[in-house]
Amino acid sequence: MGPTLPEGSVHDVNLTDQFGLGDIIVFPDPKDSSRLLVKRLLRSEDKGLFVIGDNVRNSRDSRHFGLIDPASVIGKIEICRFPKFVNSTSTK
Repeated sequence: MGPTLPEGSVHDVNLTDQFGLGDIIVFPDPKDSSRLLVKRLLRSEDKGLFVIGDNVRNSRDSRHFGLIDPASVIGKIEICRFPKFVNSTSTK
């Protein structure tokens, strides 16, 4: 399956601690806290959340870094807007 959210697209994030299985959530990268990751919540366990990318073959997710702390979730994606428009100028 390919990516659900195109690279460079703009999203509305609902800053909430209320999320459920199947939601697309935003959280700091467990390996690099300066980056944010966007993944789908696949399951909730006693010790944390298991997240997976929709583009499974090219995703770095809980299969690589383990469960994430529910308290680290910033929010969930509510709306995916169109990819950013790049304004190119033409020469005549």
